[in-house]
Amino acid sequence: MCTNIELFDEYTGRMLAELYQSFPMPVQLDIRKVSGHINIDECGMVLDEHGDPSKEADIALATLEWLIESGYLKTRDARSNYGFGRCVLTAKGLEILKASPESLKEKKYLGDMLVTAVTSGTTDAIKEMTKMIISQGIKLMG
Repeated sequence: MCTNIELFDEYTGRMLAELYQSFPMPVQLDIRKVSGHINIDECGMVLDEHGDPSKEADIALATLEWLIESGYLKTRDARSNYGFGRCVLTAKGLEILKASPESLKEKKYLGDMLVTAVTSGTTDAIKEMTKMIISQGIKLMG
């Protein structure tokens, strides 16, 4: 079982990769897709594989809200039970994802590296890229 912060890192990476790939076109960020829990009950609550309320979906929604509040992305839609529609990177979010780590000999954007990690499906690589991106964000804000 992953910790909240591990799920935050993974979900942040997945959402930012989707926004980066679609930029400047807005996208629907759906916590069911991000968390992998697509089943819902008769009241619309997202359920895990055991039919219980999904902690992972709750973390995905909290992660999405944090990304909005922290200025990485914006939306013009009100929150639904499953996320937000019309999401797009902010200028700050794009600047962070277009940054290139100085430690690399070859110039690569963080966003491109994140997309590669998500496409490969390597959760550990997604988490590591997310840590680099959040660190870059802190440097740009400081």
